[in-house]
Amino acid sequence: MRLKLLAAIAFVSLSACGPKLSDPAKEGVTDALLVSGKDGEWLSYGNDYAEQRFSKLTQITDKTVSKLGLAWSADLD
Repeated sequence: MRLKLLAAIAFVSLSACGPKLSDPAKEGVTDALLVSGKDGEWLSYGNDYAEQRFSKLTQITDKTVSKLGLAWSADLD
């Protein structure tokens, strides 16, 4: 019983220390933006509600793809 009480107190104490969640409307994310997108930013999984996973960006084409390279890596060993 004592262990359960200590665990509950620790949980409540630590949960108060977490990051404060912000209001998405104040951050500029609205339902309309989730549906239509925002200047090439993917605001939801799959880019839109239909999850098309298609980017409308045009910087990478068949002529520029050869210029792509490794930007960074991490050795996880």
